[in-house]
Amino acid sequence: LNKLVFSEEANRYFLILRTLEEIREDALPLDGTRPLVLMQDVYEAIERCLFFYEHHVLPLIGEVLNPSIVYATAQQYRIDSLYIDHDSITNFREGLLKLDLPLKAVTVIDSRFAVDDLDWPKKLKIYYVLSLPEFGRIAYACPESIVKKLFVFHPYPDIFIEPSKSSILTSTRLHACPMIRYQSSLSSEPIKSQCSCEALS
Repeated sequence: LNKLVFSEEANRYFLILRTLEEIREDALPLDGTRPLVLMQDVYEAIERCLFFYEHHVLPLIGEVLNPSIVYATAQQYRIDSLYIDHDSITNFREGLLKLDLPLKAVTVIDSRFAVDDLDWPKKLKIYYVLSLPEFGRIAYACPESIVKKLFVFHPYPDIFIEPSKSSILTSTRLHACPMIRYQSSLSSEPIKSQCSCEALS
């Protein structure tokens, strides 16, 4: 997968290459057999769909510019899991929850989150994945913090974060287009606390 990513800092686009092997190793939650990918960035949506193809699951991709099609598709194909970004939560959550869907899980994938993003029915499994289009997935939200309505993230094992106002990221997973000491737009700080999921925040 080749995708164009716009850098505000450089005021230009740059080309990112992702191999299917890298995409397969994204370790996103796999709940259900009929996922709907609903993301504002078409490249991000395609990359998530490729993740499912590599795991022998056929996803649906939401047409974010046409809400009627999103709702009709979700209802017709009886989606049971949702992969969504922050803006799509704002635009589609209310309408999707009004449908009689067999939803089991929601995975929110983005680089920004709001307290409103936590507002889902209690029966659903909810996952939050910190991700940048140019870097891919970085960290996952600690389930214990989510219960407390807080966003505390654990980095994936193949990601190294040097916390600061412009956190430095390094990935050992990305081989086609490596990111070594990438200065990101993410602000982060370490929290010295141990949780029961045995990851240091």
